[in-house]
Amino acid sequence: MERKEVSFFNRMFRGSKALWWVVLFIGLFSAVELYSASSQLVIEKDDVNAEISGHFYTLVIGAVMAVVMSHAVRTRRRVAMLTWTLGAVGMVCVLILLLPEGLSPHVRVAGIPIIETGTENGASRWIVLMGIRFQPSELLKLGVVSSVAWVLTAPGRFVPGMKWLCRMANRDMSDEEWVDKVRFVMGTAISAVAFMVVFSENLSTALLIGGVGVALTWVSGTWGRGRTVSMVALVAMATIAVATLHMVSDEGLRRMGAPERAHTWKHRLEEKLREDETTRFEYNDVRRQTVHSQIAIARGSGWIGRLPGNSVERDFLPQIYADFVFAIIVEELGFVIGAVLLMSLYLALMWRCCAIARMTRDNYLTMVLIGFGVLIVTQAVMSMGVAANVGPVTGQPLPLISRGKTSILITFMMIGIIQGIAEMTIRRIENKKNNDHEEVENNG
Repeated sequence: MERKEVSFFNRMFRGSKALWWVVLFIGLFSAVELYSASSQLVIEKDDVNAEISGHFYTLVIGAVMAVVMSHAVRTRRRVAMLTWTLGAVGMVCVLILLLPEGLSPHVRVAGIPIIETGTENGASRWIVLMGIRFQPSELLKLGVVSSVAWVLTAPGRFVPGMKWLCRMANRDMSDEEWVDKVRFVMGTAISAVAFMVVFSENLSTALLIGGVGVALTWVSGTWGRGRTVSMVALVAMATIAVATLHMVSDEGLRRMGAPERAHTWKHRLEEKLREDETTRFEYNDVRRQTVHSQIAIARGSGWIGRLPGNSVERDFLPQIYADFVFAIIVEELGFVIGAVLLMSLYLALMWRCCAIARMTRDNYLTMVLIGFGVLIVTQAVMSMGVAANVGPVTGQPLPLISRGKTSILITFMMIGIIQGIAEMTIRRIENKKNNDHEEVENNG
């Protein structure tokens, strides 16, 4: 058969064209609204273009990384090795952040930081490596999803260890049964370890990573009884944790050896629990962000908002460009464009991931696609929920929109891997069609 000429655009942007358009429109939201939301930083730095220029360059670099990733991941082996490598780097850096203050590395050469740790809001969240500042817990997202997906789909001979443990519990167990149970246990264990490593300094990210890992384990169809037991255990542990935070005093938490951030979790939880119709709009230092976010959403509740650049609440909301950017989007663009359209774009991203997963014949790649899609959309829902006062403040950025270089770049990496898998799927389908056509011609 004659090969069709492929345009430069199609050669460069591999995979699902619809998904590239979705990412482009989300990027337009980001560029327009960050220009408006970063007004406080403009005043602080006395530079009109510094923040939006930096954010724009981050989006461009992220888009280039996504294109490079889509070309790099040509096989399932490359997908696994790339995600595992980045996840391992993230795990090592997170463990460095957990070291006591006296043991934290601070290495400089000629005044240039080779490796340092950084704090934000009293939590160690940043690593400065060769002058590059990033949040290592974001890298763990790639590694955890890929590792759980591999454990749940690898052939039984590749699932390491624990066969003897399962057979101790039931000596009549078949090979298929013990492999099924080992997969479930290992998938849950990977999610639990990631959660335990991250939670002390960034609870919302730990819940996101661990939750997506456990969700993949549950939907994989392995060991139905184990899913029930683990669900009951998770509900019990969550209930105990919430009750402990609510009932134990700050001093009691300190004596128990709880993380420093536990006091912040306690105060946010108590603030949410005591909220009712009379205290919902109570204005104080603790509720300042939430109240102004609700006012911003109320201002844009009509069909058309105040239009870009005309936000009022951006001058009152701290961290508006990060945690509460969704409120400014609704205020300026209105309910239809600001809320419904943006939500639809994230849902379209998830739908494309599912559509590609349905066509992919590789179970591992299917799980990676679903994991990345769920991760991005769940993070978006968490960020929107905070702005709408549905849940307590979590600090999760709105994917590809909120200011935050690490989050944007890692999300673009996920998009690139998704597109690489889509290209693999498209190539396999085209090869099958060509082979079928040649077979028909030969038989004819």
